[in-house]
Amino acid sequence: MIKIFLCGGLLIFLQNFSLASDKRSFEEKVSVEQVSPEEEIFGGIEKEIKELRKEIEKLRERIREIENELREKLEIIIKQNEKIKQEIHKIKMRV
Repeated sequence: MIKIFLCGGLLIFLQNFSLASDKRSFEEKVSVEQVSPEEEIFGGIEKEIKELRKEIEKLRERIREIENELREKLEIIIKQNEKIKQEIHKIKMRV
């Protein structure tokens, strides 16, 4: 009777270790990759840098668009100015 009790106690004792190791291995397999605080900080910084680069590229593209629009408007103004100069010259020649 004592032997059965000791064997039963020993089995329960060992089973706890077995379950704990199974639980750990399961958590390691299932859990997300563990990241150290330093890696998390630098990873966050790298992500922010990438986002900022994207924003900068968007702003550069918008600047190019605005430059092109202004260039087109300037060309129109220059052409109109030339026409006005020609009209002024014609009027002077008549007078």
